[in-house]
Amino acid sequence: SADRFDFTPKSVTWAQTAFLKRFKTLEARRQSSFVANSAI
Repeated sequence: SADRFDFTPKSVTWAQTAFLKRFKTLEARRQSSFVANSAI
């Protein structure tokens, strides 16, 4: 039960980290494409 208690926050943190990484990547891609469109 202690293992289960430890596992849950770790998996939540891992999911949050993965989500944030993906979000930052998409956001950076969106901004760079926006800048490229503005430059044209």
